[in-house]
Amino acid sequence: MKKVLLIFAALLMYSGTAVAQEKTEKKATLSGRIWNIDTGKPLNCFAYLILVDSTGVQRYGANTNGEGEYRIEGITPEKYTFMFSCLGCDRLDIVVDIKDEKETLSFGVKERVVILD
Repeated sequence: MKKVLLIFAALLMYSGTAVAQEKTEKKATLSGRIWNIDTGKPLNCFAYLILVDSTGVQRYGANTNGEGEYRIEGITPEKYTFMFSCLGCDRLDIVVDIKDEKETLSFGVKERVVILD
């Protein structure tokens, strides 16, 4: 009986430590601005942005606002593929290594004409 109680106490201590580590894990924020490379004006298409981890799983996502700005919060620091997608623009994949609490990634894209039938 003492052995069972000792094992149970050890498991409780381990699970409490794991929860405490998770709560204190440093999270990061990635933000930036996207603009039309030809005009220099903010991209006004409400682009979809996602961060995909090394296993190919989508972990975080956001949309740009009307000024081409975006912000993704609560990111676990590691290496991701930043995927940009917007109707009328070429898709863009950028490898980013999130290390600091505040990271910035801004870039220009070329818009193209899309004809819908």
